[in-house]
Amino acid sequence: MHPITPPRNVLAAMAFLLTVGFTIPVGATDLSVSAGGNHSCALVSTGVVCWGDDSRGQRTVPALSNPVAVSAGDYHTCALDDTGVVCWGGGTTDTGSFPEYGQSIVPLLSNPVEVIAGSVHTCALDDSGVVCWGAGTTDTGSYPEFGQSIVPSLSNPVAVSASYGHTCALDGTGVVCWGRNLSGQTDVPPDLSNPAAVSTGNNHTCALDDSGVVCWGDNTYGQRVVPFLTNPVAIVPNGLVLPDLAPRTDGPLSTILFLSRIHPKKGGEFLLNAWAALHNDFPDWEVTIAGIDEN
Repeated sequence: MHPITPPRNVLAAMAFLLTVGFTIPVGATDLSVSAGGNHSCALVSTGVVCWGDDSRGQRTVPALSNPVAVSAGDYHTCALDDTGVVCWGGGTTDTGSFPEYGQSIVPLLSNPVEVIAGSVHTCALDDSGVVCWGAGTTDTGSYPEFGQSIVPSLSNPVAVSASYGHTCALDGTGVVCWGRNLSGQTDVPPDLSNPAAVSTGNNHTCALDDSGVVCWGDNTYGQRVVPFLTNPVAIVPNGLVLPDLAPRTDGPLSTILFLSRIHPKKGGEFLLNAWAALHNDFPDWEVTIAGIDEN
């Protein structure tokens, strides 16, 4: 078995355990992770590793040159490396039939610094601003053409987030969203105070501002009801409203949090199998699985 060292943070820990058995390169360190529709990818010191569904080749990583970022969509994956943006999986053609909407056909970009794989569209941040391609280059109001790739005028954008049918960016004016607005997910609250981050879900959006985390759009599952948070520094999509918890009395433990809908295709089985094999090596760690079931 290859050498194992304790992960440095919760996301890295989750990626580390999920990828045991998926051939992590020997000596790989400094993991980051991106979860797509039914597959996930990690950026490690030796490159990009993906696992899960490969029905469209989305986990089959091509040759990359010093990748620095990876983003997993529903059926495609994109990475940022020395050559620019590289995408693979679904959308390497544009037939207009699911899921081939050209989301992996990368346009000419100028010094891209960020790439985000949405459901069936992709966006990047480069010298010209935000550039999107794939589905949503028109707005018919029907899937998948919701205008999510029609980028509005932006003022010095610094970040972008893409999801199912809408896209949001952070620019000099604050948060700007466009595309599908069935549940008000592109109706940015006017009272955001100095937003520093934005993250898009299927039908809702969240931002981090001076007041903390603010969410808007669909609230069917309480995704707009932000629980009490202490000095939030990042937004995790699909979070849960947690009850009040009593202080721990069994000593300090580091926690690997697997936050997901409870369903076989989400990969929980791989996590449990990996942890069963490794837990004796990490007595100061525990695994917590949290999420809603199919009912």
